[in-house]
Amino acid sequence: MIVRLASEPAGAEVTDLKRGVVLGSTPLTQRVARGAGVLELRVAKDGFAAAQIAVPLDADFDKTCAWSTTGRVSARRSASRPRRTSRWP
Repeated sequence: MIVRLASEPAGAEVTDLKRGVVLGSTPLTQRVARGAGVLELRVAKDGFAAAQIAVPLDADFDKTCAWSTTGRVSARRSASRPRRTSRWP
């Protein structure tokens, strides 16, 4: 399956929380094994509040994290992808 994460502004660090491994920076496209459960990710950028994202491992995933000038994070789903539920701070 494919996980796509973007951020506004770009350049946020994406970390796999379970393994403690930095996967890269946004925009990020990562291939992961399909299966049961979730992949817990942390998306962080200096000067902004970090977001924790639970990625279901049963289908492709596409999200954008957008930070406001107050540091709050909001999420937007790509218009080209079907809607999935996930937890956001």
